[in-house]
Amino acid sequence: MKRVCIVLSILGWFALSSIALEKPNRDALKPEQPNVVFFLIDDLSHLGVSAYGANRISSNQGIFTNEYVSTPRIDALGADGLRCEFTYAYPLCEPSRVALMTGMNNDRNFIQAKALHDSHVTFGDVFQRAGYVTGITGKWKQSRGTQEFPGKEYVAQFGWDEFFCFDVVGEGKRMIEPFLVDNGKIQKYTGLDSQTGRRYYGPDLFNRYALDFIERHQDEPFFLYYPMVLVHDEHTPTPDTRPKVLFDEFDVDKPAQYGSMTGDERRYFPDMLRYMDKMIGQILDQLDALGLSENTLVVVMGDNGTKECFSHVFYASEGSFR
Repeated sequence: MKRVCIVLSILGWFALSSIALEKPNRDALKPEQPNVVFFLIDDLSHLGVSAYGANRISSNQGIFTNEYVSTPRIDALGADGLRCEFTYAYPLCEPSRVALMTGMNNDRNFIQAKALHDSHVTFGDVFQRAGYVTGITGKWKQSRGTQEFPGKEYVAQFGWDEFFCFDVVGEGKRMIEPFLVDNGKIQKYTGLDSQTGRRYYGPDLFNRYALDFIERHQDEPFFLYYPMVLVHDEHTPTPDTRPKVLFDEFDVDKPAQYGSMTGDERRYFPDMLRYMDKMIGQILDQLDALGLSENTLVVVMGDNGTKECFSHVFYASEGSFR
């Protein structure tokens, strides 16, 4: 199968109600049944992707100006596959994600903030009942549980065999020293990461889980949904930010620069953008190394557009987005 990429769009790509929900025997599935890896980038529009002509980014508060950015791994996917140039999404996180997961229009899918109803059929359910092993890693922000199912266990009710997520039982931090839920177990990552010798960084943990998921399930059809925490605030240094001390000594409780979120410095947004592209590249490299690329559909999307605090400058613009 030709690897295909759909960049930064909201698509009704499954008719959920028309798919039979009986769960078949996974052992009987045909080997050509494609895997699916679905990236959902948080708070990023086409204006932050160099494949769409954006190579410089500025802060509306003057924190940085015309800083060069590039997303070569996303760009390469778009060059080899399908790149959408007419897209739309609800301009808010939860409704956009519920629409994506359920196929329901935004005027029908809202119950209350952070709430999927357990009667909703999600694409996790559909893949699971079609015989796929399903996993989600990254930002959940869909529900906080019910009386029957506590929040830390509720994710599994929506079609996920495995989950490793942020924003399941409480906000906490998502970047440096994050607060996460690992398959029903609450984890706060403080101290030093044994694999890096540096502070725990949420995007690294999510990527590590995704890489492990793919390796463990390489011999069966899998659906990996990866709603990234990048490039949403809190804006922090990344492990690649230089000098290294900026990451190693960053104060996660520092008073908010704008708004109310602590440990947020918007000057690090370009670094986060580059790191997001790097994380996607690591997953693509894993698929190549395991010989899975030709039988894996890769989708890259954004949820609701880029933060209002940034503006973008296009190079060689022919006016296609006016």
